[in-house]
Amino acid sequence: MIAGLATLIEFVFAPPAIALAIGAYLNVQFPALDPKHAAVGAYVVFMGLNILGVKLAIEGAAMAAEEAKDPKRTILKAYISGILTLVLLAMGVMFFAGGVGDWRTLSNINDPLPQAMKAVVGESSGWLHMLVWIGLFGLVAMAWFNALIGLIFLGFMAVGFVYFMLTAQLRADAPADAMLTGL
Repeated sequence: MIAGLATLIEFVFAPPAIALAIGAYLNVQFPALDPKHAAVGAYVVFMGLNILGVKLAIEGAAMAAEEAKDPKRTILKAYISGILTLVLLAMGVMFFAGGVGDWRTLSNINDPLPQAMKAVVGESSGWLHMLVWIGLFGLVAMAWFNALIGLIFLGFMAVGFVYFMLTAQLRADAPADAMLTGL
């Protein structure tokens, strides 16, 4: 129950951060686009896709454990390889982006790697735009967050922890009411 509550808290705070990063990356590609408006738009679009039942990516190995053929073996491998990948990529961003200039200017923005790359190769470089699109694909892959919020709410409802009515949208096999409640 405590692990489920901690996961719920994580997935309540992660979606806005992911949406803000999507907005910041889109602003690098399209400077006239307000990053906050893009973030709100991304949040609404991805919640809508999840409510319709569109599966974007597999995020959260624990949530997908029931669908694994051999969860005792594969979930452990997934967690270890996922955590190692994240640690290596985070260290790469920290070293490469932080080594470009003053780290304090990059520490409080949602897109430190594109901003550091922009300082090195310039705004019109194809390398910068390629990096931004790769980053956007990664952020979009993490945009499965609303479905996870809905699944967690439904799990809490099943054990009686959540007392208000949350129903599943059976046609799309997505917990639409739970996702909207998680909003």
